[in-house]
Amino acid sequence: MEILYLLTQWKTENYIYDNIQKVEQVINYMMEYYTQPIKLKELADVISVSPSYIGSIFKSVTGKSPITYLIEIRLHKAKELLLDGHSVSDVAEEVGFNDLFYFSKCFKKFENLSPLQFKQIANNSSDTYIDSKF
Repeated sequence: MEILYLLTQWKTENYIYDNIQKVEQVINYMMEYYTQPIKLKELADVISVSPSYIGSIFKSVTGKSPITYLIEIRLHKAKELLLDGHSVSDVAEEVGFNDLFYFSKCFKKFENLSPLQFKQIANNSSDTYIDSKF
């Protein structure tokens, strides 16, 4: 029984490690191509799995959906560009949001303030406001 338990444990650990490696590949892909439109199918193709499976393993490893993670990457890059003095509309386009309204909506949802408010606060503050998620 102990051997059976150890074999089961070993398979589970390899399965988890395999999922972590797959998710890492997907994250690397997102980091490289975040400025372009990315669909779930495209992310699934990166690691040769189905879109539903990538959603499942991604969430089990990161606690977030792939799309939420992609939005967070884009918003992190957006904050950097806003701090560098770029306009909100230019930043939205540069980080992969084709719709300024959707960019502002996502920014407000994740950051609790609009991109313009963020930019104004950052310009009035001597401290740099970027979290270090990425």
